Amino acid sequence: MAEIVDRRKLLAPDHRAQEVQDWVASNTDAPGPDTFSIKYQLDYAQFLLGNYDSVPDEVYYACMLNSIPYARNTLRAMLFCKTPMSVMTSATEVEEQTILAYEKLFFDAGVFKNRLIKMAYVRALSPKNEDEEQTKSLFLWGLQLGWEYLVWKTTGGQTSISTVEIMRKLMADSLWRSREHIFNSITDKRSKEARAWMPIAIKLAEQVTKADPDKVNSLEELKIRLEGLDTTSTRTKLGEVEILS
Repeated sequence: MAEIVDRRKLLAPDHRAQEVQDWVASNTDAPGPDTFSIKYQLDYAQFLLGNYDSVPDEVYYACMLNSIPYARNTLRAMLFCKTPMSVMTSATEVEEQTILAYEKLFFDAGVFKNRLIKMAYVRALSPKNEDEEQTKSLFLWGLQLGWEYLVWKTTGGQTSISTVEIMRKLMADSLWRSREHIFNSITDKRSKEARAWMPIAIKLAEQVTKADPDKVNSLEELKIRLEGLDTTSTRTKLGEVEILS
């Protein structure tokens, strides 16, 4: 894990697991109920000591997932980017209790107090192998593109995004790319590339305006939304239907 500041000020996301590992490495006695701050740690200690029958399923499977590089990296990245629990369970097919155990033991994203610290943490990572490269990439993708992108990667594209939302995202991306010209002179190559995004942003803005289901396109449509459709019928339209007085 990346070291940014003194641990007394910023705990590592896996600090609870590290506490258990340090304790097991330096003690021969069985851990007691007051040895650790949370029960997950006691269960993890039992796992490390090989007492698997004493380990609840959620902790046992959390430990197993942590030993598999892709599973470990995916869960950590999703937790890092605050992916909603219902989305995580659906995308990974991992039970909620197992994810909660994993979070408390191996990656508590609550230690990162804001986005700036998260970005500093990722930038401080120094990958030494393919597994660590994947970890850093997933974290960066999640921070820059959102947890939705991680879900898309995990599920192989089995996610649903409305057409309007897609165009809104593309429009925002095109807009900011077109604004990058202000950092350079007007004749700079980078300015020309940035300005080339302007017509794309404008075109997408027009498409979003037309496709937005919440947009009122006319006074008649506004009237219908406010008053509702008039479904009353005249005597002429009713024809031969007998009207009781």
